[in-house]
Amino acid sequence: MKRILFTLIISFMAVFQTGCDELATLVESSSGCMLADAPNFNEAALLPCTTECLGDQTGSNCCCEEIIYGCMDENAPNYTDTANAPCVEVVSGIETLNACCIASIAGCMVEGANNYNSLATVSDEAQCTYDETEVTLEDGSTATVVYGCINADACNNVDLATADCNQENAAIAGSDWVQNDDCCDMSGNSVCYLDLNNNGYYEVVDSTTYASQTTCNCGELGVGWVSGDDVADNMEVKGCTEPTMDGQVCIEYNPVANVDNGGCCLTELTEEDLANPEFNLVGTYNLEFIMGMVENGECVADTMMMGEDYGPDIDQVTLGAGGGFQHFVAYYDSFDSRPEWEY
Repeated sequence: MKRILFTLIISFMAVFQTGCDELATLVESSSGCMLADAPNFNEAALLPCTTECLGDQTGSNCCCEEIIYGCMDENAPNYTDTANAPCVEVVSGIETLNACCIASIAGCMVEGANNYNSLATVSDEAQCTYDETEVTLEDGSTATVVYGCINADACNNVDLATADCNQENAAIAGSDWVQNDDCCDMSGNSVCYLDLNNNGYYEVVDSTTYASQTTCNCGELGVGWVSGDDVADNMEVKGCTEPTMDGQVCIEYNPVANVDNGGCCLTELTEEDLANPEFNLVGTYNLEFIMGMVENGECVADTMMMGEDYGPDIDQVTLGAGGGFQHFVAYYDSFDSRPEWEY
């Protein structure tokens, strides 16, 4: 509706022969950031900004400040004050804000424990249980020991263990005992990834902090930091993820984008856009038919001939692969509406 009103304003001014400078000023003053999630979103804007661009941004909405999606629920374990827009998930047309926020789950977070809970977000070591066994010591006496990985560098190191993976120690096996690490997980992380909105795509990579000494828990870096097993190979790319909306071609569509920024179909398509080979416009589109006339060498809308009684009932263009093109027009009529056809 905004775009229609704005078009009417420009048309009205054109009728009264407004100068190009005044018209350019009007366009610029009516433009702004139209990405609803951006910190500087301008609700009053009628057109997406293309000037006063920030950083390396170009094109539509280039003046928009960076959108950082994340959990903005202060009660969630993965709440972050870095985010300026809540992560959103749309299921069956229903939009859920802060969908990436995780629930507070108390559990055993010691990887070497029998009941280690990978889903736990709040550590409760009182819940942890460990492998125990009764062994005979070198002096012939018996004792109950906790056994497991006792290698301090392992990710599943058990602090309470007094015997190794083979249920032995020096007191059990004697002075010839050699520590057994068969049950130890020595695979640490040298690279960690920031996934603030918990959508499986990372925004930042840290390959320096643990370059010399790996870590078992990337969460040590802060909220949203995870290992490579928890994110996709591709970095997060914000942009328009819908090629069309409500039958309209979205010029902003970015086939590389994997996180939608709410910027689809905010800019009208031009002939230059249609000539751009990067756009994949294969599909069928409904056209709007407007009666026109030539006035002062230019084609203008004929306001006296508008409505359902004028123009075709169906006007569609189909764009096919390899440059295929088809224009279909159909008029519906009946014999009884034309007296001269009666016989």
